[in-house]
Amino acid sequence: MRPIFVLAFLLFAIAGYSQDYFIVVGKVVDANNSKPLGYAHVGIPEKGIGTTTGMDGGFTLKVPSQYANSTLIVSYVGYTTYKKAINTINDFITIRVKASPTDLQEVIVMDEGGIENIIRKAVKAIPKNYPTHPITNLGFYRESRTDDQEEHIYLAEGVLNVYKTSYRNDNEGQVTLVQGRKVILQPDVVANHIGFTSGHLAAHRFDFVKNREDFIDEKNFPDYVYWIEKLTTYQDRPVYVIGFDKAEGGKGRLKGRVYIDTTSYAFLRAEFEIRPEGLKKYDDYPLYAGSWKGNTYTVNYRQIGDKWYFGDALREGIYRDGGLYSNEIIITEIETERSACFLIWIAGSQ
Repeated sequence: MRPIFVLAFLLFAIAGYSQDYFIVVGKVVDANNSKPLGYAHVGIPEKGIGTTTGMDGGFTLKVPSQYANSTLIVSYVGYTTYKKAINTINDFITIRVKASPTDLQEVIVMDEGGIENIIRKAVKAIPKNYPTHPITNLGFYRESRTDDQEEHIYLAEGVLNVYKTSYRNDNEGQVTLVQGRKVILQPDVVANHIGFTSGHLAAHRFDFVKNREDFIDEKNFPDYVYWIEKLTTYQDRPVYVIGFDKAEGGKGRLKGRVYIDTTSYAFLRAEFEIRPEGLKKYDDYPLYAGSWKGNTYTVNYRQIGDKWYFGDALREGIYRDGGLYSNEIIITEIETERSACFLIWIAGSQ
């Protein structure tokens, strides 16, 4: 059912913002085997405009009319960058991107101390690679729950203004709801669950770079083991893919992989999950904790000029009694100039 809700969500979001815009609709696939590519970034980076493909590779991009002569750029980890003049796109477009040359997928021999130094360099470079002043973004979010038969119980979606503070501090920032709606499909179930109100904070809660999540925090290195999985590419540049898991006898509560640009040492992506023992920690803000069977996260960043910005995130939590609770945020417009905080903001529950 998920693709149907994604489409409904995008159409809802676009409906209130179609004036002085035109819409580009398409799909991103592997050029070799036509496999859909989810989480590809599609947009106009220099204008701060973009979106992320769904799991079926589909996307809907809202482009201001004044940018009609710009170039559409598609970026995906492990693939070469795709470019096409927007004014040449007249209908649904299938974008076929090519995998990066295999000679970049070399095995890197490095001891764990050397790998930890890569992460240290990346953390040290955060002030250089990420905004050092507050900014505002426009984003779409969706929050939903399914039952153990994968039938939807609840859906909330909306358009958000997101105020993010400097990456030099750990202040969370603010969120205002521009437009939103809720769809309750099983009222009797929702009546017993009042905590469906925190999805709009995903742009803050899941920003692992700003929050210095513990797998990139040097003081937690003894609790983890790190290794180089491979060397891949993003925007035609080489990228380290570093895997991590709990060290023997350590207290690491997460496992996954983090992607780091080999030249700038910018964090550009992470995929991670909370280990079973970590799920027992009830108070784990900003990540979710409590009575869960599993919690997984995928977080991506987007480059504009020489800075990287939070781009999108998906969190999926599996209930112990069955069903999936997901939070998804896609940033579609990034204002890179310094912004002021909002006068009114929405407080979310943990």
